[in-house]
Amino acid sequence: INAEYMGDYTGFFKKMVLDINAIAQESAVEALYAYFDKVPHAAPSASRVVPGLVDKCIGANKTSLQKKAHQLLQLLMEIDTPELVTGELLKGFKSKVPKVRLACVQGLVDAIRNFGLRVPVKEILKKEGLPLLFTDADGKVRKEAQTLVAEMYRYLREAIKDLPFFSELRDAQKLELQKSFEALQNEPLPIPTRQFRSEASQVTPQAPTPVAPTQLLEELVEASPVLSKLPKTFFEVVGGTGKWTERKEMLEVLGSLAAKPKLQQEDYLEVVKLLRKLLLDSQIPLVSLSIKILGLLATGLKTGFAVYTRHYLAALLDKFKEKKLTVLEPLNATLATLHQMQCVPLDQCSEDIIGSCLNKVPQVRQCTMEWVERCLAAEQKPSIAKAWKALGPTIAKLAEDSSAPVREAALKILGRIQSSLGEPAIASIAAKLDKKQVAKITSYAQQAGGPPSALRTAPDQSLKRDHESQEGEDGPPPKRQAALASSRCRRSIPTAPSKVTKRKPESALGFPGKEEDDPESGGMSPAEAEERASEFIPDTVKEALQSKSFKERNDAMDQLLGVLQNMSDEEVTKYNEVLIRVLKAKPGWKETNFQVLAKTFQAINIVASRSLSFPKRCCCLVIDGLVDKTVDSKQRQICRDILTSFCVAVGPRFLFQQLAKTLVDSKTPKTVAELLDWMAYAIEAFGSHLIDIKAVVTLVKLCFEKQHPAIKASGVTPTVLRETYSQPVVTSVAYYPDPNIYVS
Repeated sequence: INAEYMGDYTGFFKKMVLDINAIAQESAVEALYAYFDKVPHAAPSASRVVPGLVDKCIGANKTSLQKKAHQLLQLLMEIDTPELVTGELLKGFKSKVPKVRLACVQGLVDAIRNFGLRVPVKEILKKEGLPLLFTDADGKVRKEAQTLVAEMYRYLREAIKDLPFFSELRDAQKLELQKSFEALQNEPLPIPTRQFRSEASQVTPQAPTPVAPTQLLEELVEASPVLSKLPKTFFEVVGGTGKWTERKEMLEVLGSLAAKPKLQQEDYLEVVKLLRKLLLDSQIPLVSLSIKILGLLATGLKTGFAVYTRHYLAALLDKFKEKKLTVLEPLNATLATLHQMQCVPLDQCSEDIIGSCLNKVPQVRQCTMEWVERCLAAEQKPSIAKAWKALGPTIAKLAEDSSAPVREAALKILGRIQSSLGEPAIASIAAKLDKKQVAKITSYAQQAGGPPSALRTAPDQSLKRDHESQEGEDGPPPKRQAALASSRCRRSIPTAPSKVTKRKPESALGFPGKEEDDPESGGMSPAEAEERASEFIPDTVKEALQSKSFKERNDAMDQLLGVLQNMSDEEVTKYNEVLIRVLKAKPGWKETNFQVLAKTFQAINIVASRSLSFPKRCCCLVIDGLVDKTVDSKQRQICRDILTSFCVAVGPRFLFQQLAKTLVDSKTPKTVAELLDWMAYAIEAFGSHLIDIKAVVTLVKLCFEKQHPAIKASGVTPTVLRETYSQPVVTSVAYYPDPNIYVS
């Protein structure tokens, strides 16, 4: 239909629906239905029609006209004018004609059935809306109002009882509504039967989210005062030394005032300090009630209660030492509420949490760790990373605690971290644990939804010592045998090794054995990578990556990181080589701005750690850039993290071979020293069974022959680790020309 041609008739729409002839009026409604259904962009004309439909059509005496008018109203909602239609129906609540008021309520009932909570429910629940219906003089209107509330209950559930209108109802009305609610409470959350035209591109309608009730409470409920309604003698009685029953009665007054969905933002510092004091009281009922009130205040004030956290959190966590359920149950509930309301960010409260984790009472350590694990389970990845940075060293220490339940709680957290941040985040910790503990971490990670683990334990922990008895489950875990490694390093050195032949390497790099085919060969061309990148990277981002302005390049990298975060692991795997080649080309390894370069390396680390399979040629594409930047203090840590992720993805043996090419040819002593230092870390983290012993020894020997002292010093650590894990091998493979190396 030609919209411009039909536009000549829109001026008559208002007169058409207000026609005094019922037959002509019905024909007008039919014509308007066809117009709004077929003509694109007809929504602006809806304002000419809706007032007349509400005033003269939906409450008409002719049944067929009523039905067609209701259908037209629902169509007008569908073409993205729900606010207009809802507003006119709400105005109809004040009509002097009972039929119109009843028809307006029925129109809203149909709208919620068709479109769910996409209808402006907030307007309906305000004082000018739903509360007006329950005081209507017409019984049919009041009955239909109950139907409207029952329809909203399907979505809002029990939260509807916390809305202001519900408390204003008569007891008889509440009883009737309760009967309706009981009939609906076991039904699943409904799915709207119709969509707005703007949502027509979606294949299936989306179910409403359960967040809506909370949002409605936030916007509709008025904040209740607390401090101004407290008795004048409250602080004197509760903070005094009188009878504990009198103090409890006063506390119950505070509890009843705080048990509101929304509280006024006032200065609660004096109240919080008083509650902290009561946490140390000898009367368990006072302690339990104080804990509950802290949870109620957090629920009512939301994030506004976070400013008081430092005043009570340490004392609250210390109550984990109690054994009575009357304390532990409200304590767990309150801590869960505090985290849910964002009052206790783990990274910002790390000092109090660490203090509780190091408490002398094992139960306090255990329960604190279990609470931290539950908090991490509800956090997003960026928040988990911040919390892990603050709490990681303490968790690692508790993984070797003398109490078995504490160790178990620490392993659960490590499993959660592995599932969320990847194996490199806990690789250095897992290397110090035994196989049984690593297996538990893997199990917990899989339960949390993480991929299968490739973590390795330190080899010396898997050795059985005949002379040392094994301790029970409650005893301390096995410790690393540092003394054994130390004694191996101090053993005497033969002055002239007998019949030791210097073996010439078969490869040009000094590594025995055949070199692998160049893994960088094959794959896609840069042009093909550029073309495939258009499938998921916007053109504006690709253009900005080549911009001369570092701010534009920085913003482009932020957008690219956002794209990566929204991709599934399967999609990251599918496009991993594309991403690596695009980042190598632009902004590239020669990027001059350290922020842009850091984000480039961060993107590479995400790709490597999240890919389900990672081609070796991707490592080769990145290694040169990584090696050059390991000496940069601002990029050093992220480069080491990427190398660790590569080890997990393709194995340390292959990565060591590729790094050896760079080490042999490098003329920068600091670069060689940094890479040897990382190799020492990798040997300790992944174990010796994944690395070619002879290759590492040959490589380190070449480094010892260098004149620069930093290179020689860096070669000592991997040598000691090799001898720690494979004592007889090192001295039998090569002869070190400098005896002082053994003394080191």
